[in-house]
Amino acid sequence: MTFVTRCQAAGKLATIPTPEGTIALIAAIFDPHPDVQEVCLRYLGQLGDPAVLPILVDELIKVIEGNSLQSIRNVKTALVQFALEDVKGLMPALAHPQRRVRFLATDTIREIADRHAAKDPLRKNDFSPEIYHIFIDKLWQDEWGDVRARATGVIGHFHDQAGGEILAKLVKDKEWFVRLHACRALDDRAYLSIAPALMGCLTDPHWLVREAATKTLLKMGDLGAERIILSFIQGRDLYSAEQICEEMERSGMIFGLLESLEAPDSRMDELSITRTGSSSDAERFQATGVVRRMVTLGKVTMLLTFLRSPVRPEQKLGLIHELKARPTMETVDALHDCAENDPDPRVCQAAFQAFEESLKKLEAQENQQAVN
Repeated sequence: MTFVTRCQAAGKLATIPTPEGTIALIAAIFDPHPDVQEVCLRYLGQLGDPAVLPILVDELIKVIEGNSLQSIRNVKTALVQFALEDVKGLMPALAHPQRRVRFLATDTIREIADRHAAKDPLRKNDFSPEIYHIFIDKLWQDEWGDVRARATGVIGHFHDQAGGEILAKLVKDKEWFVRLHACRALDDRAYLSIAPALMGCLTDPHWLVREAATKTLLKMGDLGAERIILSFIQGRDLYSAEQICEEMERSGMIFGLLESLEAPDSRMDELSITRTGSSSDAERFQATGVVRRMVTLGKVTMLLTFLRSPVRPEQKLGLIHELKARPTMETVDALHDCAENDPDPRVCQAAFQAFEESLKKLEAQENQQAVN
């Protein structure tokens, strides 16, 4: 028969699977034509018979060693279709001396686990004891960073103390992409106790790690948000502050904070985000601190949008008080617009005064620059 006829025969065998048909598909993996081999691999993956898994693992090893006509993509596509309870068949590959074999086996289990977790959260008991222990005892310490990085994704699904302790160590790994995957793996409220470890990642040298840490903390509820705000207000790293600000804007967290903004009073000079007073005072201090830091960084676009929005006058008065501290032409225009068009007389008056003060400060700066 031609190879096309053999491919068609493989499709018919896979339509109504029988033990004999599965054996024929396995035998056809060794067909002289690569297209027939690929079709049979695909159908064996779709059938998902755990008895076939060791054969596909052997084929993966052959591909990596250059002893097969197939591609890694074809074999891996077949492997990722198996059920989570069957992945213990990948144990020989997870312990293989060839690091690429360990990497692909680890990544295969990560994809399978992610697929299952998209429907229902996983726990350590959803994995076989063999798989659990090889990840907890060996793979997170693998000599190759790519293996450690992919292992974090699986360990994150364990949701136990041992897994959390390992991820807390991996966020300090020497390889930035391992730290990145570890930050992403902690994206669950079950790991609230690991939040302090993520604080160090907010100032990581690599921007992707900083971004991942910020996103993870934002999803950890109030505790994660407080730690982000603390780092944003008190941190000295400019790049970290800018990235945190962007993530807070994208998530809508800024608007939530601005709702707590109030008109200035004497307590504003003693800005603190510790909860020494009432919860409303603490939220107010946080909001004021974030606004001051944003103004210092020049990240005022969202603040000016808020100033022009139909919000409480007290919020606008608090924002005007902070905007005039570091004026720019952009903030001056917004203050002038607010002074002329805001419906509240108090806001109009405060905006006009801030407008005049800001103009004087800008003129003084220009004069100083001219002298220099």
